[in-house]
Amino acid sequence: EQTVHNFLYRHVYLEMIVKYKSSKAIAQAVTFTFSAVLHEFLLAIIFRIFYPVFLLFIVFQIPLIYMTRFMKGRKSGNYLFWIGIIIGPTLITSIYLKIDKDVT
Repeated sequence: EQTVHNFLYRHVYLEMIVKYKSSKAIAQAVTFTFSAVLHEFLLAIIFRIFYPVFLLFIVFQIPLIYMTRFMKGRKSGNYLFWIGIIIGPTLITSIYLKIDKDVT
């Protein structure tokens, strides 16, 4: 089964480490950036508008990663995760549709 994670791991992360002799930190940063740009590109095709809302949400994940390290093993981290999973995609889609309606 080919997933986005497996694709990015094999074709971006491992390529950066093996072929380009990058450090793990640089390979992670490149993979993260490539994933963000790829997902933003797909949303631009779907909504037929480029407005980097999704990209901003992805960049916002960076401080969230560090915040959730302090919440490990606590209910608050679990709540934050589920709120993000439920509200995040809905909010992003709503913003894109609002922008699309305003543009046309």
